[in-house]
Amino acid sequence: MRRKAITFLFSLLTFSAWAQQTVSAHVVDSETGEALPYVRLYLPNGRGTLTNQDGDFLVSGESDEIVAISYIGYEKISIRLADIPHVLRMKPLTKTLKEVVVLPVDYRRLIDQLKSDYKKAKNKQRVYFYRSLFRSPEGTELIEAFMKAYSVINLRQPMLLSGIQGIDSLGAESAMTLTASNIQKQLGLAPKTFATPYWDQIIKPMKSLSTTKKYYDVFSSLIKEKDGTEIIRLDYKWNEKFTEKIGSTRYLEGTLYVDARTYRLLRFDGDVGNMFQWVNLEREPSTMHIHMDYDYSHGYAEVADISIQGGNGQMSYRTLVFGVNDQELLEGGGDGVDEDLVSAVNRAGYDSTLWVKHEHEIVKRTREEEKAISDESEGTE
Repeated sequence: MRRKAITFLFSLLTFSAWAQQTVSAHVVDSETGEALPYVRLYLPNGRGTLTNQDGDFLVSGESDEIVAISYIGYEKISIRLADIPHVLRMKPLTKTLKEVVVLPVDYRRLIDQLKSDYKKAKNKQRVYFYRSLFRSPEGTELIEAFMKAYSVINLRQPMLLSGIQGIDSLGAESAMTLTASNIQKQLGLAPKTFATPYWDQIIKPMKSLSTTKKYYDVFSSLIKEKDGTEIIRLDYKWNEKFTEKIGSTRYLEGTLYVDARTYRLLRFDGDVGNMFQWVNLEREPSTMHIHMDYDYSHGYAEVADISIQGGNGQMSYRTLVFGVNDQELLEGGGDGVDEDLVSAVNRAGYDSTLWVKHEHEIVKRTREEEKAISDESEGTE
């Protein structure tokens, strides 16, 4: 099996001929000091990145470029790249709200808008940076790749374009764990899904208006920000009286953030109930948490990024997907991920030029992810 040392990647992250500055920083809540994962950073010309699970990011550009930093629930920040401090503190909006009120919500409008977006853009694709960390008693594994997928509302039919795999000190033996997993199927989950058999039968907040009314207690509030933007927060809480009635059917509960003027879905944070995974041919109760953001730069609800984490007593995993801009890659082929990630990575191969091209959009690894890369895997084929 062909494996490229992921540590080689960062040796390729060279600076351009014109002077560029690379900034590494840590983003925290200004009041609690807690790290903020998956904060979005925007740079000119469509570039950007996310903070990782630990709240850290690495960004490169010209020193005078303005970096826009945003995270729902916190005040937005615009700052010159050269002025970014080592610790960036974001102020929670809860302390600067004009008011928070309970309000009626047009759920049908929200659901119908998602249906309309899917109908309009179901054949549109986007390129994503992908990373999965998988832990088991046999070891810790990391896969990174570039992929493309149909991207409106929920991700569908992912195809790898280039990938690399790093394995810890257990070496090639630990590859069998990820080979046997279906971790890539987690990517298709969303509060409403289309053309995704693995998740189509799960009970979801946006599945239909009747589903919302029957299975969930919904609490709504309107958040008014300083700049006048209004965001509806919808908390979908599962009605426990249905837990026994649905048997082994899985359900999704969580919080949606919606633009109050346009009814565009901006973000979702949720957990899967009744979740299970097969481990060594045994059905294990499991956890699964999902965070996802949407982008409307193309006029429809396109998945901008997804982070998923979960597991059970036998294993755990963490997956990150982040959208990048590359129209040229959309026009080419790719290798489908129907069976397992390792095989798809092997077929896709490693294209160093692709990784250098998108060096500023690769989300910084956490310490644990770096640790998963062993010197023993360097240069192995």
